[in-house]
Amino acid sequence: MALFLIPAGEALPLHDHPKMAVVSRVLCGALEIESFDFTETMEESSDGIFHRPSRKHASRRLTRGAF
Repeated sequence: MALFLIPAGEALPLHDHPKMAVVSRVLCGALEIESFDFTETMEESSDGIFHRPSRKHASRRLTRGAF
């Protein structure tokens, strides 16, 4: 279990939760959540590094008391 206090206007960096389920609850205020999926193909960037790009598949707003 983790508790995050996120000041207004701040953001958590894009990150992954492999093989995990996440349950979120807003205790005060509101939170914008954007979810992304990795694409199936690898792409090479201009500096020669390969990466797996992502695409946004959902966006939602949580308010106090909502799951």
